[in-house]
Amino acid sequence: MAAAMLLISRWAGVLANNRGAIVVRSADNVIRQLVVMGRVKLHPLILLFSLIGGVKQFGFIGLFIGPVVMSLIVALASMLQEEVAEAKRETATP
Repeated sequence: MAAAMLLISRWAGVLANNRGAIVVRSADNVIRQLVVMGRVKLHPLILLFSLIGGVKQFGFIGLFIGPVVMSLIVALASMLQEEVAEAKRETATP
């Protein structure tokens, strides 16, 4: 449609193309967050940074690699926190 409007009027085609890009991009951002958020148990801000970092580092496949790596980091940090708390309990009891 934007290409046909571009043949008729340059500005109508440009506006139609931009409007379509904005609508599709907005819908894609909302839907992706809802789909990924249901599967990954991460804070939305951490998920956003992992998606952006994954895409920047690995390209399209980074959409999948970023959240996986971040989930591993969060799991490892949780395990480390539990180990430190257990070690403190062991040294605190006489």
